[in-house]
Amino acid sequence: MEDANLKGIIQQVAHTSVTDFSLARRGLTVLPPEIGALTKLTRLNLSENNLSELPPDIGRLTRLVWLGLYRNQLSALPPAIGQLKNLTHLFAWENEISSLPPEIGNLENLEQLLLPKNQLKRLPVEIGRLAQLTRLNLYFNKLTSIPGAIGQLTQLHELKLSDNQLTSLPAEIGKLLNLRELDLSGNKLGALPPAIGRLRQLRILNLWGNELTSLPEEIGMLESLVQLRLGGNRIKSLPAGLSQLPNLTRLDV
Repeated sequence: MEDANLKGIIQQVAHTSVTDFSLARRGLTVLPPEIGALTKLTRLNLSENNLSELPPDIGRLTRLVWLGLYRNQLSALPPAIGQLKNLTHLFAWENEISSLPPEIGNLENLEQLLLPKNQLKRLPVEIGRLAQLTRLNLYFNKLTSIPGAIGQLTQLHELKLSDNQLTSLPAEIGKLLNLRELDLSGNKLGALPPAIGRLRQLRILNLWGNELTSLPEEIGMLESLVQLRLGGNRIKSLPAGLSQLPNLTRLDV
């Protein structure tokens, strides 16, 4: 879509009552600053284009609750993203994002943050301020560590960190008392913190393809566990506590 045409369309939409606007699959390489005029929007889909950056004017769309950015070429999210305080869903998988701005922590209503298949090397500690987050998907990135602030995400139900470069987990992982699914497969974990035994709501734990040689005895405290995947490690024996897990029906070793 030609830049002049896009600007004209945006200006026309700005004078309507449209709240759900899609520019997905339009071959866009640049998003003009005029996008900031669409202040009535609650949903904006910019997915499957060739965008390498977003204008700071995106921060003017303060009514947005859903923002789709997946399958672009974004290398970063602008600090202005933190102005979207009504946002509940932020989907930005399959980009080139290497870091998140500290302002991400301002998204106090965010419930789902999906950033798999990017180039993330670290997470800002401000991520711990996303108190309403229930889904955090970060698989296929380049993370080498997870900040202890992760333990502040007490509403989290799903945490997917597979296919990164993690060598350890912070003990604060044990504070995620509402966690149902934890995927840590395809990392370089040599051990698990005993605090993992506090995750009494956990139903699925995927540890496939790490460097584990043993499991902490506290694994036997995961009373809700249904699936446990341990293949691709170097575990020589299982903790006795596994026999005390009443709901465990699938075990891969």
